[in-house]
Amino acid sequence: MFQRQEYGISSFVYRARRPFHPVRLYRAITEGGCLDGVLRSKGLAWLASHDDWATEWAQAGQVFTLSPAGTW
Repeated sequence: MFQRQEYGISSFVYRARRPFHPVRLYRAITEGGCLDGVLRSKGLAWLASHDDWATEWAQAGQVFTLSPAGTW
């Protein structure tokens, strides 16, 4: 994980060698408050239920989307 802070705003890059479990990811986002305080997040995610597909992750405030981005 790479982390930096500039102008009082911090950012980081998350990398993992395992895919996200779709149900646990959904619960973390909707029930776990894992994005509390996060203003913006974006990138590609790997879901275990769609092992060969890249998933686009986009979040701004309360708006969050996961959508197919193509094959890896």
